[in-house]
Amino acid sequence: MRRFKILHRTYYNFSGTVQLEPHVLRLRPKEGHELRIESSSLDITPAATLRWHSDVEDNSVAIATFDTPTRQLVIESESSSSNSTKRPSIFWWTLTQQTTRLPMRPKTASCWRPTC
Repeated sequence: MRRFKILHRTYYNFSGTVQLEPHVLRLRPKEGHELRIESSSLDITPAATLRWHSDVEDNSVAIATFDTPTRQLVIESESSSSNSTKRPSIFWWTLTQQTTRLPMRPKTASCWRPTC
């Protein structure tokens, strides 16, 4: 069994005080018979009200709404997952050097896999 820890951090610093509009967050891996989420956390500053739902592909989606004007937005998500499959990693895209720099670029126009 393989275990994965996914850490996502987004920081926005604004030059002045802003009122944030709703944000759509897709930060949880999709659970299934091969992938199980063992733990998950989501921290947002300023405080947000979250409304969770599933999209048409059954992914977890959070809508964050904000009441407080701010000069900075911080979103930090951490999840730990286990994968019971013996096939190659379902997270192959996180393991390639080309995905460590933004913007990510495919090796060819039609292929994002490292084996293309």
